[in-house]
Amino acid sequence: KKGLDIFPHQVTPGVFKALGIRLRQGRFIEPADMTAKERVAVVSETGARQFFDGGTAIGRQLSISGDVHTIVGVVADVRMGGPTRGVDGDVYLPYVPAHSELHRAFAMSVIVRTDAPSPRLAEQLRDTARALGSRVLIERVRTGDAMVASRIVTPRQRTVLLSMLGGLGLLLALVGVLGMTSYAVARRTREIGLRMAFGALPGQVVRTMVRDAVAPIALGVIAGTAVAYLSTGLIKSFLFRTTPTDPATMGAVAITLAGAALLAAWVPARRAARVDPVSALRAE
Repeated sequence: KKGLDIFPHQVTPGVFKALGIRLRQGRFIEPADMTAKERVAVVSETGARQFFDGGTAIGRQLSISGDVHTIVGVVADVRMGGPTRGVDGDVYLPYVPAHSELHRAFAMSVIVRTDAPSPRLAEQLRDTARALGSRVLIERVRTGDAMVASRIVTPRQRTVLLSMLGGLGLLLALVGVLGMTSYAVARRTREIGLRMAFGALPGQVVRTMVRDAVAPIALGVIAGTAVAYLSTGLIKSFLFRTTPTDPATMGAVAITLAGAALLAAWVPARRAARVDPVSALRAE
């Protein structure tokens, strides 16, 4: 298919097992492919859709740097650029340095999968490299967990920052609602005393106070949700695997804020319901 840039990964047969990449169709690259005259390739699921318009990829051919490769397998997609990036159409070729300029490399990534973690693994790999000769050098050794952590350190820091700011905003909202509700209840002290003197139960007083707070809380949640919806483009780069206008996230935030505000209104209302009616009637 014309118009698509193909940047293949040169791999040895064991890379798929080492990385846990699953086979979807056909077969993996085999040791015999590294010396066979027919050049083969394995593509990812996204690559098969991109290169062949969703048709069957097995048996089709790709021209890469003037060399024609026959597709022998389709494997699951892998986020080569890290978990925060999208999925690309990947192509895997047998690593055969002598075939063409395409395979000439100055550095390689060697993937090692062990049965059990070893604290001396890095030292053992360096010893093995030294045994192969002075031209084999190891720049660094990293575990898979460390590599993934380095790719998500920035999104993780952003998430922590947003969580702290969100928690602070929620706390300020609770303090504001609690203060305003307490002030409103204090102004209605005589009304509460009259209600209880005429037989109103504490539960009825609490429900009345909370019901009066529902309207401004609902108005605030609706207005806040609308503003958040319009301003989500500002935090789009901070999000990972979540759309800026995700309905579930918006709904969860709105419910959390509404519940927190109702709780902040319930506390002073509950306190007011315990006031002695006589003391309430004498209050100015």
